[in-house]
Amino acid sequence: MDSHKPSSYLKHLMDGRRGQNYPKGMALYFWIERVMQKKFEKIAQSMREEQRKLLEDAAETGRLPAGNTLQRIAYLELNIAAIENTLDEES
Repeated sequence: MDSHKPSSYLKHLMDGRRGQNYPKGMALYFWIERVMQKKFEKIAQSMREEQRKLLEDAAETGRLPAGNTLQRIAYLELNIAAIENTLDEES
């Protein structure tokens, strides 16, 4: 199957014929937005899991983590917040 040819469902979306009165192509735009939202949510979840693992590792040692670990935790937090803000703006 040629991956560059849209499926029949996608063709309906592009033509706006799935019961919606969107201009041609708008339904495709909304479909792409939903796909991107799911991807954003997946990457944010992966970042949360990584951040939690780093925090749990630090808690097990009972000491303050090394500077690079603290930076990584903070970096993950900033990126998680950025993704959540992007998702909030789009909804």
